[in-house]
Amino acid sequence: MQENLLSIEKSHSGRRGVRFEQTQKHAADYLPATLLRKEAPRLPELSEFDTVRHFTRLSQQNYSLDAQFYPLGSCTMKYNPKAYDVLSVLPGFASAHPFAPESAVQGTLELAYHLQELLKKVTGLAAFTLQPAAGAHGAGITQKSDGFSRVYASTGRRGPRGTDGHFNRACVSRRT
Repeated sequence: MQENLLSIEKSHSGRRGVRFEQTQKHAADYLPATLLRKEAPRLPELSEFDTVRHFTRLSQQNYSLDAQFYPLGSCTMKYNPKAYDVLSVLPGFASAHPFAPESAVQGTLELAYHLQELLKKVTGLAAFTLQPAAGAHGAGITQKSDGFSRVYASTGRRGPRGTDGHFNRACVSRRT
């Protein structure tokens, strides 16, 4: 089936979506020989139209909050810039334990304080909080319970509740 092929499998020699001008200098003018390729990489040769169709088809296979119902976990489905990934794995942050004593996380607390102060200046607000917002931040139990309540209300079913009236079980499907 043509639409399930990889872009390299759809490739036709000589097709180009974009033609670049010839470079003025070769990569060898900038890089040591040990970093240069011995042969050109095998890249797909597709027209611009075929490339757009290929990636549009792939994007339609992604889960979409705009096209499907999914009340749980949607708070985590946001764009997070790669810069955040880099910063979040710095040793001082990545190795900090959530229950570490205040004396062990003074740098993190100082950073949070300065960030709050900067955000107050930028927004013109009198106060600003770095309180976690929802599920991805660890405050998702209430959100999940609310999501289950909405699902049960929309389907007319009652969910599994404990003696306190809160949900005590959830079935989660697992894709294999």
